Amino acid sequence: LWFENKPSQALDLVRSLDARYPSNPMFLTRIAEIENEYMHDHRASAAAWEALLVRAQRGQVEAARITEVRAQLELARDLLELSQPERAIDMLKAVVGERPLAPYSAPAIAQLYLGFAYDRVGMRDLAVAAYNAAVALTPSDDQLNVRARAREGLRKKPRQ
Repeated sequence: LWFENKPSQALDLVRSLDARYPSNPMFLTRIAEIENEYMHDHRASAAAWEALLVRAQRGQVEAARITEVRAQLELARDLLELSQPERAIDMLKAVVGERPLAPYSAPAIAQLYLGFAYDRVGMRDLAVAAYNAAVALTPSDDQLNVRARAREGLRKKPRQ
């Protein structure tokens, strides 16, 4: 990916590893990330996250609970990119309701994406509440820059 700049070959390699070791969530996670970051294919990325979500919900992967939450968050992000905010809202509300301790900053990220989704459907009051919750829930070290992104969402002008 980095040195040879051959994302298609990287995908083939990671897919073969996933086929051999389906209980290791890292391979399907990496497939989704490559589809998103290198191939710019949100549908393929969403499909990979959905497959990982199913595996996690069935207990077919290591660290199933953490993997499930991560897949939900990343799938919601892809759904926003695919103009499906209603589906993202349902998924994110489930994550928020569960209050997961892991992965890192999951509740804050869920609230941030929920703010984005509510803004997309014109529910500004709910978006503002979600952005404020994201700020409040963000860990002090904020490695993912959630607080700044939530504050940017708060600065947006409401839809007319």
